[in-house]
Amino acid sequence: MSHLKQVLFETYGSFADKRIKKIESGRTFIADDRSPGDYGADKDLLSYFCMVFVTVLNEELVKIGLYRNVPVSEDVKRWVSKVSGAFNPGTGMNGSLEFEVKRGQQERLLELAQSLDAIVPPGAPRYTVPSYKYVCPRTGDALRRLNSALGRAWSEPKS
Repeated sequence: MSHLKQVLFETYGSFADKRIKKIESGRTFIADDRSPGDYGADKDLLSYFCMVFVTVLNEELVKIGLYRNVPVSEDVKRWVSKVSGAFNPGTGMNGSLEFEVKRGQQERLLELAQSLDAIVPPGAPRYTVPSYKYVCPRTGDALRRLNSALGRAWSEPKS
């Protein structure tokens, strides 16, 4: 059984596909903090939301994906280049950012969270996307929580 998957399952409560119940069968988790209040009457996530997913590729490697309303800044673009990520600003709310994190590199998530926080600090000049006021802190918090989960999984002895 995958220790990494077990820790992520305990952290997030289920796989992205809620039908999957066995640790061996699933590999993708929803790593954002969505709640019932983040859905509109049409049952879709509200437009201001940035989705965060983590996919376990193996015990030593995960793929992180941010989708829809991905916050963008020059600092975020530099970070993406530094980690060899794939960034697609998309049109409107269709952006995406994907990158891999190897065991021992989970601190990269904190760097990205800091870059997102830097977009909307208190007293900052106006940013171009009004929803960033909500998106940046929430996405940063989700990345910090994921960093913590990966740190636990990769530092604990395997059972």
